[in-house]
Amino acid sequence: PGLLFDKTEYVLRKVKDPGAELPPFERLLLERLFQGHGEEVAVYELRQEFFRHLEDLKKSAFEGLERTKLFGANPLAVTQKYVIAGFGAFFAGGALALLAEKIGLLEGNSAGIAAALSGAVVFFFAPYMPVKTVKGVKALGAIRGFEEFLSRTEKDRLERMKDAKLFERFLPYAIALGVSEQWAKAFEGIEQEAPGWYVSRHGFGTFRPAAFHHSLDTALSSMAAAMQSSTS
Repeated sequence: PGLLFDKTEYVLRKVKDPGAELPPFERLLLERLFQGHGEEVAVYELRQEFFRHLEDLKKSAFEGLERTKLFGANPLAVTQKYVIAGFGAFFAGGALALLAEKIGLLEGNSAGIAAALSGAVVFFFAPYMPVKTVKGVKALGAIRGFEEFLSRTEKDRLERMKDAKLFERFLPYAIALGVSEQWAKAFEGIEQEAPGWYVSRHGFGTFRPAAFHHSLDTALSSMAAAMQSSTS
């Protein structure tokens, strides 16, 4: 077929089973990725299937935040409690206001409206109710500082660091923080070693971080779309 019909398909291969050293969330992610597929799974096979695991993964991630003392309580559980409380107050207040209006009780009408409005406020602010611990606040500050370094570091500073594996070492963090494009562009013209697990389809040659990032970003976008694809 011509280039117009060319389509890249991605395949994930499991090199080894997840070890006990991995956090529970990462172990669960690897287990669910290959569940029912053996040692290899094509990304397209995750469509209409992997989305069923997203809630379990989300729950595991939030449990990890509580377990590592970054939050005083499970952020997901706290948010859900406030959402339920907000819904309850809103509908209870609305019902009270309607009942008061029918029986002509003005005070009950006002109280019902106030309760409904309070419930709405609680519902909309529910995502902001989880509270970080002191450790969590410090960790967030360190993460934001690191994000600033990844997204704004200039070429001359990177050259002075003289680390041929610097791009690869911090790339996963740049991807997680959404600044991988800036991180890759900063290495334009700086000699870097290709990741040990990477083999170019064009053979050996000069490793270009920006081109590598473009290919990796395309693959990750394809994976994200497949993992979130559902029948709905």
